[in-house]
Amino acid sequence: MTDSTRQYNLAPSATPAAMYGLLSVLLCWVPLVGLLLAAMGLLRARTATTQLRLEARFQGQGLVSTGIWLSIAGLALGVVAIVWWIRVML
Repeated sequence: MTDSTRQYNLAPSATPAAMYGLLSVLLCWVPLVGLLLAAMGLLRARTATTQLRLEARFQGQGLVSTGIWLSIAGLALGVVAIVWWIRVML
């Protein structure tokens, strides 16, 4: 099989994990939205990790790692944003 015809089987939850992580970082300034997206990204990353471990045909460990790190960053930024909003409102 040549490189142009090779098919890659990404784990079904790998791309959503990265996308939720990215959205959590981008929307971290909106109270609770960033935290919700970060939690969803971490849950999808956990699911994708299980899929990668159980099925050898799946790929996408890089996307899963990216999703985990972006979700952690979104979670931290979301907590900072909520503390800032509370401080400003009081």
